[in-house]
Amino acid sequence: YIEIKIRRKIVGMIDYSLKRERILFPTVNLIEENEVLRVVISNFNNGTAQQIASKVTNAIKWAEKPISGMILDLRGNPGGVLNQAIKVADLFLVEGKILTTRGRHPSSQHEYVAGENEILSGLPIIVLINGSSASASEIVAAALQDQKRAIIVGTSSFGKGSVQSVSRLPNDGELTLTWSRFVTPSGYVLHNLGVPPNICSISEHDNAESVVAEVLKNASDLIRLMAAWRKVSVDNKHARMALKQNCPVNTKLRRIDILIAEKLISDTTLYSRILGISNSLASVHN
Repeated sequence: YIEIKIRRKIVGMIDYSLKRERILFPTVNLIEENEVLRVVISNFNNGTAQQIASKVTNAIKWAEKPISGMILDLRGNPGGVLNQAIKVADLFLVEGKILTTRGRHPSSQHEYVAGENEILSGLPIIVLINGSSASASEIVAAALQDQKRAIIVGTSSFGKGSVQSVSRLPNDGELTLTWSRFVTPSGYVLHNLGVPPNICSISEHDNAESVVAEVLKNASDLIRLMAAWRKVSVDNKHARMALKQNCPVNTKLRRIDILIAEKLISDTTLYSRILGISNSLASVHN
C-alpha cells in the first residue's frame, strides 16, 4: 500500500491508503461481420490469451448464424510476453510444436508443445502480418503456418527472434546479452528473417481475386521460396535479407489484406487449395 496525504482548504489534511496493482490494458478487439470473426491483437500482455479465449468463445456461442472462420490480425503488433504468444497459438492447435528456443547454455533451450485447447473446432483461420509484426506475433504466425492451421496473408514480418537477458552492473549500467533464439516448428530461426506470407499482398493486382489467382498460378514459386526460407543459414544475413525481398516489408494497414482474408474464408474450396500448397512444403518435425 501507498500512504498519501492531500491538503484541502476547507477540510484540511486527508489521508488515503492506495493499494498497488498491476494494470492490464485490453489488447484484444473482436469484430464480427458476415459470420467472420476478426480478432485484432495490439500487443501481448499477461491477459491477452484469456481475452482472446473469452471473446472468441462468447462470439461463437451467441452468434445469430454459425461462424465461418476467423481473421487473426497481427499487423502492427510489436510483440510482448513470450508465454502469452505460446498460449495464444495453443488456443488454435490440437498438437505439435509451437516454438523452440535455442542458445549456448542448456538452460536456454526449451520446447513448447500444443495441448488440446483448440477453441475454433477447426474453422478456417487467416493470419494477417506486416513489417511491424514482430517477436511474439511472429511466434504465433509461424506456429499456425508451420502446423498447417492457418494461411498467412500480408508481407514479410519484422524478424525479431531473440531472447535477451539484462544484467545490472556495479556502476549502475546495464549489460544486455542475447540468451537464445526463437526457432519455428519447421526449423528456421526467426531473427533477421521473419515469417513469409502464403499470400503476399504486395502485388501489381489491386483486387483480392487476382492476387489469390496469381498465387495459385505460381504455386511452384511459393513452394521453392518456403523451402529456401527454411534452409537459409542463420549467419548469412545477405541471403536472409534477399529472401525477404520476395515480399518486401510494408508497415501499412492495407485494406486488401482483409479483402483477401474474407475471400478465402468465404470460399472453402479456395481456402483448401491454398492450404494444400502449404501442405506440399517441407514436412514439419513435431
